Amino acid sequence: MDPETLVEFSTAALTRLADIVAILSMEYQKPQWGNIAAILLIIIGTGNLWDNSDRVRKLLRDTEKMCTMPSEFKETKTPLLEAIVFPQDSPVYQKAEQKIRQGLLNATLMHRPTLEATVRHFSRFAPASDSDWLPNVDGEELPTAVGALFRYPKEVDALVSKALRDWMFCTCSTEAKQAFQNKHLAQLRSKRARFVDHSRGVPTSQPSKQPIRGYQDKFCTSLGLDPTSCLCLLFQDGKLRESKFTTPVETCVDHKPGIPLAQILKSYSLTSRMRVALAYILAYSVWQYYDSDWVRCGWTSESIQFLKEIDPSDTSLSAKLYAWKPCLSSHFGEEESRPPEYIATLDRMHRYPRVLALGILLVEIGIGSPRNRIQDSSSSRPDDDWLWALNRCSNRQEWGTFDIPEYLKAAKSCLDPQHFFSASECDGDAPGLMDGLRHRKSVLYQRVVAPLEKVLVSTGWMEELTETEPVNASIEKNRPTINGVHFSQSRATKIQGHSQLTAEFCFTKDQRDAKKWFKEMKELGTSLSQPRGSRAGIRIAILDTGCNIDSAFFGVPPIQCRLKGWKDFVSGATHWQDHHGHGTYLASLILQIASMADIYVARVASSSDDLAKASDKVAELTESQAISWASKECNADIISMSFGFADDHPCITKAIHEALSHRNGSILFFAAASNYGANEKELFPARHESVISIRATNSKGQFLDLNNPPRSQHDGVVFGTLGLDVPSEPLVSGEIQYKTGTSVATAIAASIAGALLQFALGDSQREEFEQVQTSLRTRKGMQALFEHLAVASHYERYLYLAPWTLCKQTDSARWSTFVAAVLR
Repeated sequence: MDPETLVEFSTAALTRLADIVAILSMEYQKPQWGNIAAILLIIIGTGNLWDNSDRVRKLLRDTEKMCTMPSEFKETKTPLLEAIVFPQDSPVYQKAEQKIRQGLLNATLMHRPTLEATVRHFSRFAPASDSDWLPNVDGEELPTAVGALFRYPKEVDALVSKALRDWMFCTCSTEAKQAFQNKHLAQLRSKRARFVDHSRGVPTSQPSKQPIRGYQDKFCTSLGLDPTSCLCLLFQDGKLRESKFTTPVETCVDHKPGIPLAQILKSYSLTSRMRVALAYILAYSVWQYYDSDWVRCGWTSESIQFLKEIDPSDTSLSAKLYAWKPCLSSHFGEEESRPPEYIATLDRMHRYPRVLALGILLVEIGIGSPRNRIQDSSSSRPDDDWLWALNRCSNRQEWGTFDIPEYLKAAKSCLDPQHFFSASECDGDAPGLMDGLRHRKSVLYQRVVAPLEKVLVSTGWMEELTETEPVNASIEKNRPTINGVHFSQSRATKIQGHSQLTAEFCFTKDQRDAKKWFKEMKELGTSLSQPRGSRAGIRIAILDTGCNIDSAFFGVPPIQCRLKGWKDFVSGATHWQDHHGHGTYLASLILQIASMADIYVARVASSSDDLAKASDKVAELTESQAISWASKECNADIISMSFGFADDHPCITKAIHEALSHRNGSILFFAAASNYGANEKELFPARHESVISIRATNSKGQFLDLNNPPRSQHDGVVFGTLGLDVPSEPLVSGEIQYKTGTSVATAIAASIAGALLQFALGDSQREEFEQVQTSLRTRKGMQALFEHLAVASHYERYLYLAPWTLCKQTDSARWSTFVAAVLR
């Protein structure tokens, strides 16, 4: 490519790339990408680089490398840059843009160059005078960990903090404070001001020269003048120069005092996504402002508060709390106790109050309970909080199902003072203390912020951070629940005058994802169950509230012919029935995934509430009782029990042992682990040694902490599968139902086992056929295959059952997988 063509191509390609990067910066709120886009435009605008063809080619190779992460780019060609000079509506451009966006997203996850390092690298291609405005990193090298974070220069933090302390305080009389205590609410959002030369193409902004007089007497009045707009305050030289209302507020804040984090933790059981998101935001904020006044005011579960918000588009106008929107409550008009960054006294084991405060917050969020601090400070010892947090970290039972190793490691890092010790601080002089502060800030990012960000990114929660459901939607603590069964039924209503496609958006994201997951699992189940020799169907018995077959779904011949057996242990009815609907729903799930299985239904309760009283009916050792009936009369290969009891029932244990003895161990039992979450232990019979216990996950494999019990220390691995907003076919009501709970996940796991067993029985001519099919009929063999096919989750030794690896395999490859798992 000749020099003239090279310049023309580079200009077009880098301009297009700058547009893509700038849009991505706004979408994901990553200022570093905006900096990179600006640098590219500066390079194009100045034209100083075009005389050096070698430098231009290096710039093109480096930008191509940035866009193709994490692959190792060693080519001299630049296919992505060449593709984006095509028309933007062409498939070539659109495909290249998608790859570039993914590469840039990957760049934030890499342990190699961080975004800040990328900014500094590309700034070398720009004229020196044009890179003066780039973010000041104070000469420190940011750790090469996940996604370096943007920060304001220290002088901006100090200026904002001082201005707020000088000007932002209530000037009302005591009487007015009492009368209007709910109207003094405001959220602070600071924006960085930057003045540049007009010749650079950015208009100069000049503030008013005269300070506003008498403002301190009008602060409270000013807040109430226009509650629907943002109040913009401009300071210069420590003086307020301008005050005006600008854009409308993004959200309407409910006119009530903030709610402390401690109260949130006492009142609600936060989901894992809420906890990790909140912990990351707080850790990131402490790191960002570590060397500023913002961290000196004391970060505790009382000072971290939440303001309820009202969405004007929500017709219910209900106020909502969001875990990813914490606020710091700071009393600017009062003298505050300002803990130092480092305490040199010998009576302290942990001498870094800011780091310790963050560690205590992480522990409180992790265990879902605030620290009960002693009101009388005279009776407390310096290290009481530190010792409390250490004890909580060592007692894993207090963490319940919130068993994310990276999170616990981050919390423990804050509590280990050795990580933050710096030899220079022993000198006691100002330079030594400053070196120690920089060291602790760097360690804080490496050991706390980066691990939490990795959890968010690897789980997909980072991309959905602003879509996290409100705290109000999580389960309230001490809320009464039905023993063993939790229902979460919701439906989408077709919008009048809109198409069915539009109506699809009435479903929640979890419902749409679960619907897609279930569709793919049905396809896999059908593929595994295709006749390959033996046409004998697997037999699955369902012990629940019965089954109502008076719907179109059960009326079609392929389904009807698979309904093989019915027994009513409640009223003795000879016709199929279900007055509650739970058993009908579970039967429909199993019929769809285990597409060749024969179904047998035992009605052991009239409703989910009655399941708690059904133990005698389930377990009496006679031919007329449920377990015995399923194992002997029906000759079931699998028995699914989506219920459980707090106490062990010897009669059920005896019935299970009797069934295993009668079948020489060749029968599988599945049961729901619980629906109480960490508040209760695993239910019976799920905790029985001969039963496969099932927990609930969402469609991405994250375990639902509100539905799953903690794993016993004596357990090996535990299994979970989809149990959140699982859709059924339109049943008697004619509408799709979405249900949540381990009871749902149990039916899905039983049907997956049925499909796997059906495949194993498909061709008796296969090598090692007898050994594999015999082993898979036992708990040990099926669990071995589950473990081989499952995916590890962020909960230690919790495995997500979703056998997607079998989807694209040939039958021969699938059989090799079975043999490797079962006979290893």
